[in-house]
Amino acid sequence: MDTVLAYLVGGAVMVLVAIAGVTFWRASQTAWVEEVPGIENTRLRWTRNIASLIAGIWTLGGLFQVGKFLWMPMLDLVLPVRPFWPQVPEGVNVEGPTAQIVSGRIREVSVDVEGLTFGVRALLAGEALLQCAIVVVIAVAVVRICSALLTERTFEERSARWIRATAWVILGAGLGMQVLGEAGRVGASAEALRMNQVGWSGDLPYDDPSEIPGIFAESADFTINYWPVGVCLALLALGTVFRYGARLRNANRSLRRDVDGLV
Repeated sequence: MDTVLAYLVGGAVMVLVAIAGVTFWRASQTAWVEEVPGIENTRLRWTRNIASLIAGIWTLGGLFQVGKFLWMPMLDLVLPVRPFWPQVPEGVNVEGPTAQIVSGRIREVSVDVEGLTFGVRALLAGEALLQCAIVVVIAVAVVRICSALLTERTFEERSARWIRATAWVILGAGLGMQVLGEAGRVGASAEALRMNQVGWSGDLPYDDPSEIPGIFAESADFTINYWPVGVCLALLALGTVFRYGARLRNANRSLRRDVDGLV
């Protein structure tokens, strides 16, 4: 899910950059034109409407996900486990493979689990909520910028503030959701897989519980990806461009008034 969200956020950032590029191109081509050309007007309206729809869908979807993690009895999760690799029992002959696996590790398992405590569920729900917040804030930023383009208020301070706010939301929510999600899955792994005592008869050829097929040990494997930092920096740079663009636009308006006064 984190990988999918990273691609989604990256695509949204590319949309924001593309909008900025179109803005600069149009400013250079139609510096003295007050109205947006018809075809651009249509494209901007479609982009704004689609972004609004995405924001609404993700808001409802996020609320559903939060409710699912908090109250659904059984959850489908990917839990970290102590690394292991299944061994073929002695006396079993396997034919067919043309290559041989020298070593390997299974570090996580996909399971349906029930009976989790509310604390673990709250962590997983927090991850879902922050995921939703990232997409909704990006969609709202796209809506605001498209609206500014349609009303000839492209380089206004409010657009720059929205872009900067989006950058900080992605940074905080992007890192926060990973911390909450990883903590929730580690907690779920402990609750579902922690073994207080394991025993077996003496005729089984096992020296350690981890060697017994079907028994998984809990793991505290914790991984954080830092893609939100890069996205945040890119959006902060874009916000700076819009802020300076607002200043140039104000200077251009002042110059136009002076020129009109001379004419």
